[in-house]
Amino acid sequence: MDHLTNDRWQRIDYLLAAALDRPPDERTAFLREACADDLDLYSEITTLLDNTAPAADLLGDSAADFAPALLTEEEATSGLKPGDQVGPYRLDAEVGRGGMGTVYRASRADGVFDKTVALKLVKRG
Repeated sequence: MDHLTNDRWQRIDYLLAAALDRPPDERTAFLREACADDLDLYSEITTLLDNTAPAADLLGDSAADFAPALLTEEEATSGLKPGDQVGPYRLDAEVGRGGMGTVYRASRADGVFDKTVALKLVKRG
C-alpha cells in the first residue's frame, strides 16, 4: 500500500470507518456497492477490516473501558498504590506526580507479554 496517494488514503479511511460503523453482516454488501468496480480499493479495505479484530486483541482493553471507574473522584489516582491493577497493567511504583496526573512504572499483569511501561493516569478535568 506504499504506492497510495493522499486522496486514495482518505477514501480508504472514510470507507473503512463507514464499514466499521455497520454491523459485521452488512459490511460486505456496503463495500461492494461503495467500491463498485474498484477491486483494488475493495481488497485494501477488506484486508484492513480482517486485521481489526486481531489488532484489538493484541492491544487489549481500551482505556475507555476501565477509566470511568477511576474518574469518579476529583483526584483519580489518590487511592491507587503499587500492586493495584489498572486494565491489564499492575502498578509497580509511582514515578512522578504533577498538575496533569500521576505516572507509574507498571507491568503487564495478564501474561500476554512481559514489558515494563510508564502508565500516566490523567486527572479528571
